[in-house]
Amino acid sequence: EEGRVFAPRARGGFYHGASAGESLRRAWGERLGSGAAPPPLQLEVGFGRQLRVARTAPGEAAWFEFAELCEARPGEPARGAPDFLALASAVRTVYLNGVPRLDVRQRNEARRLVLLVDALYEARCALHVAAEAPLAELLSPLLDGGGADTMMAGAEVAVDDAGAASLPFSVAPVGGRYSVDGELASFFTAKDEAFMLRRTLSRLTEMCGPQAEY
Repeated sequence: EEGRVFAPRARGGFYHGASAGESLRRAWGERLGSGAAPPPLQLEVGFGRQLRVARTAPGEAAWFEFAELCEARPGEPARGAPDFLALASAVRTVYLNGVPRLDVRQRNEARRLVLLVDALYEARCALHVAAEAPLAELLSPLLDGGGADTMMAGAEVAVDDAGAASLPFSVAPVGGRYSVDGELASFFTAKDEAFMLRRTLSRLTEMCGPQAEY
């Protein structure tokens, strides 16, 4: 918007490999300092839901395990954009530990990571990440994966027998579910997904800095 001035984006950090978690904990310890940690936060998400931020540090910082935000939890609704928007509006820095190298079996987790990064990026939050692999390899199984059969195996898509297999994978849905008459309630294609993943890599590079090694 013309005339609008944005605050400089705070730079985070990216650690990968066997010592990534230790490096992130060290950075978190430096953030905590010698004082007491602030109390946990209970964020209102909407729809009668809340997001608990159990680990906080001075300067509106929060620590999460990847599984807390991006993996399905038995008996609980999956996290989504409303959760991540609430988080981004409440903190200025997020420390995210335990990000795995995501493959086609973890497509849903990858989508949640995309939504999380989008929310933090737009709110100009700093992000510190401890990951299994360098950023260039973190999503490569999803971007460079095999053929349609392999990719579709990781998608949340149930199709009927009427012509579903005839769809080229590049335009086949990888989100939502077919109903019995073949209509799709929620639709985006593999091309859409690849674009979102590449955008996430770009945003992580900008947010985490050159140590992301992407």
